Amino acid sequence: IELEARINRVVYLKESKAKLAIFYFSVGLTLGFTYLISRWILKFRRKMQFNIVTDIEEATHLIVLNCDNEEEIVSLQKQLFASDHLDIQEERKVFISKIFANDLKCFKFRLVKYIYNQVKGQFAPVYFELGALTKREIHHGFGEGFKQENYERALALYGSNQTSIPAKSTFGILVDEVLSPFYIFQILAMILWIIDAYVIYGSVILIISTISVIITLRDTKENYARLEEMSHLEMDVEVIRNGMKKTVSSIELVPGDVIVVPENKVVPCDAILLNGSCIMNESMLTGESIPVFKNGLPYTDTPLSLIHI
Repeated sequence: IELEARINRVVYLKESKAKLAIFYFSVGLTLGFTYLISRWILKFRRKMQFNIVTDIEEATHLIVLNCDNEEEIVSLQKQLFASDHLDIQEERKVFISKIFANDLKCFKFRLVKYIYNQVKGQFAPVYFELGALTKREIHHGFGEGFKQENYERALALYGSNQTSIPAKSTFGILVDEVLSPFYIFQILAMILWIIDAYVIYGSVILIISTISVIITLRDTKENYARLEEMSHLEMDVEVIRNGMKKTVSSIELVPGDVIVVPENKVVPCDAILLNGSCIMNESMLTGESIPVFKNGLPYTDTPLSLIHI
C-alpha cells in the first residue's frame, strides 16, 4: 500500500442526534458561519456532530489518522457476510465466522478498502493471501473456478476489478471552491467595499473572483475526466464458474477467479498461470523491453514464494 493510504490508528465515532440538532440550530442562528467552521476545522465538526465510543458495534463513523497524523472522518460500512454456505472446509468456515462475525465492517481510505478483523480487533487492508498455501493447494483450491455463491461473497469482500475515482458533480466542486477560506474572504471584502461606496473596487473583486472560480472549475472537471479515463479498463474475459466457461466483463473479476488467458490481448488483472505456457509483455509493469516466458504453476508441495497476489 502506498504511504499516503497507510493508517496509524482509528477512533470510533457515533453520530449524535442531539448534537446534530444543536449544530443545525446554530447554523441557522449564525447565518451559516458555524457550517463554514465545521468545513474548515475537522475537530470542530467532530465535537459538534459526534461522540467518541469504544465499541465498534455502536460506531457509525471513524476518525482515520494517517502516517502524517492527519485526520479524516470516514463512514463505517456494515455488510452481511454469512459464511454458512461457503464451499470450503468446516474449519475454514469457523475461522472466517470468527473474523467477520457474519458482519463485514469496512471503510475506504484513499481508495484502499480496510476490513475489521474480529479476532485481532483491528482494521487491515483487504488483500488476497496465497503465501501460506502450497502450489498443489492452489491448484486444488482454485483450479476449478468459483461457484456462484462463493463469487458473490468474494465480490462483497474485495469489490469489483476497477479503480473508481470518486466522482464529484459540477455543483459539488463549485461549492467546495466557493466555500474555501480564500473566497469567503473575497466575498466579505467585496461586501465591505460596496458598503463603503467603493462599488468599482467591489465589482472588480467580484469579476476577478468569478473568472478564477470558472477557470478552477473547468480545470478540476478536466482533471477528473483524465483520471477516470486513465484508470478505466474494461474488456470481455472468459472465466470458469460453476464448472463452465462464461464471458463476463473484466470489471466483474474477483481474486480467486480462473480466467482463460487471451491471445495477443491485455490481461486485465494480476494472475498466476495455472496451466500451459505463454510469453508476456510486462514492459508496462517492470519496464523490461523483452517479453518474458511464463510456465504454468507446478503441482508441488512447496509454498508459493509470493506474499500477496
